[in-house]
Amino acid sequence: MSGNFFNGRLNVFVHGEDGYLHHIWQTTCDKVPNPWGWCTWSWWYKIGNPIPETTPSANSLSIGANIHQGIEVYCIHSLVKEGGLWHLWELERGADWSSWQYVGQPQSGPMATHASIVNDEKGWWAAYAIGGKDEVELIVQNRSMSLSASKVSYGKPVTVSWSVPQDEATEMDWIGVYPSGKDNSFYVDFYYIGGGQNPTKGARPKGTLTFRSFLPKGEYEYRYLVNKRFFDAMRVPLTVTKGSQDKEWVQVYHGIAIGLGKENVSFDKCVEDGNQTVETFKAAFEAFDNRQVWRGMQLVGQALMDIYKAFEACEETEIAKELEKLATDFIKCTESDCVNFAIDTVEELLILFENIYEIYGDIKGASNTFKVDAYEQGGFCIGRVIAVCMSLPVPH
Repeated sequence: MSGNFFNGRLNVFVHGEDGYLHHIWQTTCDKVPNPWGWCTWSWWYKIGNPIPETTPSANSLSIGANIHQGIEVYCIHSLVKEGGLWHLWELERGADWSSWQYVGQPQSGPMATHASIVNDEKGWWAAYAIGGKDEVELIVQNRSMSLSASKVSYGKPVTVSWSVPQDEATEMDWIGVYPSGKDNSFYVDFYYIGGGQNPTKGARPKGTLTFRSFLPKGEYEYRYLVNKRFFDAMRVPLTVTKGSQDKEWVQVYHGIAIGLGKENVSFDKCVEDGNQTVETFKAAFEAFDNRQVWRGMQLVGQALMDIYKAFEACEETEIAKELEKLATDFIKCTESDCVNFAIDTVEELLILFENIYEIYGDIKGASNTFKVDAYEQGGFCIGRVIAVCMSLPVPH
């Protein structure tokens, strides 16, 4: 049984006489689009634990894929759990495999024939087979996503819960918040399934996360996105009522303060005007959108200098000193000399602070929020990434 999934290379699977699944795959190909092109192949490898006993057949295996574009192999058990579907899958594409695990059987009875695997438009697989009564039987994947409330007022917390099958979960999955109708790159808030704005180790098929987003009145969606990509597998709606009536710069400053854990700072009492700060952030976001990364970094630094002065004016001197150091790091960042940041522009823009923490996710989120007048949310994105950067040790 063979399969060809997304990278253009062929994988071959065999039900061995020893009762195990064996696997070989193309390693390199000349990519010449003709029948006489050549490829080199790996060695044969044995995968997982013994295959559940199946009815003797010239073709006992089915091949499919999951939402992460990883290969899955399926079989129908003929004895214990008679007529039930089993599968194993790649734990990581091109790497290790799971052991065989039981999926189940249709409520109407056992599956009697080889299963056909079909993926829907989101990538979820379903298994079809003929049952004992000569009718088509179906097994689908159970998954769910829900919110603690369908309607909330401005700034109130929302808890999102999700459940996906084990084969569909990776540590790179994430939850994004979107204005309804926007594409998947236009998130205004996000968390990886482990919590935080960077992935953590370990997949979480089930879990909850609590968001406190500062979004204008309107319609939004929470989306479950897979494998650090802009591809959603589930989504649920949310309505936000009311909204902030503060000036744009006050919203930005207050959002930054919340992200830094200083929510009670009243900038409007110790800062005369922050409009230029907002314009500087907008210029920085435009520079990033135009791939002028170094210019964007320097402009972020200039805006953070304004924030440093505001905290100092509000007598938050300790945090002001840390902000000044970080702002200076941004301002000094050039293509030839960017000491505390590692920047990759080959595909998706990636900016690592101290080669540890990825910061562009929040910068992009802030950029998106400014485009829909969610200025306090934009400040919140900026504030929380500043908080992490200031907490990391900087070598001298």
